[in-house]
Amino acid sequence: MNGSVTVSGEEASLVFDNVILLLGIYHIIEWLRTTILMTTICIGVNFMWVWYITCLNSLYGLAVFIYCHIVYAGDVGRSCALNQPTRY
Repeated sequence: MNGSVTVSGEEASLVFDNVILLLGIYHIIEWLRTTILMTTICIGVNFMWVWYITCLNSLYGLAVFIYCHIVYAGDVGRSCALNQPTRY
């Protein structure tokens, strides 16, 4: 990184918008999977076939986390971090 990338305003807001959306979708699906598992365990209804079908969400989650790290480690992501020193 040469440090010459600077983003601000609405453009800076767009840097992580897609990443946050994709991670949110992943986590909502995982919450639903957890609910299905708890329903199967606690109530005894056999929804395990749904659990096994939604295991593909794990691959989606892995891809989204890799994408998140690529964006964060890119020039624009580093610029956002450098321009906002009070955020962790």
